Amino acid sequence: MLKRLFSFKRIMYYIIICCVSYTACSLILTVFNMYEDDLNSLPLYVNLQYFAVCFLISLLMFFTDWLTEGCTTPLPMMIQITDVSIVVFGLGGFVFGWFPLDVKWILPVFVILLLVYFATYLVIYFTEKKWANDVNEILSKRKKEKKNENKNH
Repeated sequence: MLKRLFSFKRIMYYIIICCVSYTACSLILTVFNMYEDDLNSLPLYVNLQYFAVCFLISLLMFFTDWLTEGCTTPLPMMIQITDVSIVVFGLGGFVFGWFPLDVKWILPVFVILLLVYFATYLVIYFTEKKWANDVNEILSKRKKEKKNENKNH
C-alpha cells in the first residue's frame, strides 16, 4: 500500500497536475484582470502564492484520491473540487487575503476555481488518453511483429 502510494509514476502525476493548474490559474486570472491598470506590475510574491496554492491542492489530492480509488466519476471529482475549495478559500482567502471572506465573493471565486479545475482536468485527461493510445499502438506493432516472426519460422 505505502509503496503504491508513493510510486514515482503517481508522484509525477500530481507534479503535472500542479504545473498544469498553475498555468491554467495564471492564464484565467490574467484574462479576468486584463483591464486592470497595474497588470504588468503583478508582484512576484503573488505568483509564488499561486504556486503554493496549486502545490498544496496537488498534495491534498495526492492523499485524498485513495479514498475514491476504483470509483467512477462524479465522486472523485466532488472530492477533488472539495480539496481545491478548502485550499483556495482557506489559504487564498484567509491566509493570503486574495478576496474578502464575504458571502458575495463565494460564487465568483468558486466559478474561477471550477474553471481552473476543469481546464486542468481536460489537459490531464487528453494527455493520458494520448499516452494510452501511444502505448497501445506500440503494443499492437510488437504483437504484429511477433506474429509475423512466428509465421516466418
